[in-house]
Amino acid sequence: MQELKNIVTKDYIVLKDKTKVYISDLTYIKSEDHYLRVFLTNGKHNFVRGKLSQISDEFPPNFKRCHRSYIVNENYIKQRTVSFVVMNDHTQIPVSRTYKSNL
Repeated sequence: MQELKNIVTKDYIVLKDKTKVYISDLTYIKSEDHYLRVFLTNGKHNFVRGKLSQISDEFPPNFKRCHRSYIVNENYIKQRTVSFVVMNDHTQIPVSRTYKSNL
């Protein structure tokens, strides 16, 4: 298994199936058990083994932690409220009190 620090580079992330996806194509990331589900602009998703806390500092500044289970790409936020954000694909992602100042 690859180290997480080698999975995220300046320009891309390496997914579980070893494909490379440009960071700019990521809309948000959701933590699910020991995996991260990576959601893409084309509507697809894939997995990376790891934890959000291990990779959150590796992303550019437009990626914000909004919940213990989510990191969102601010470039794809359609609407913000106190308790959630709505992404361009109409997905509602919760914003916790702990992380609301990040947005």
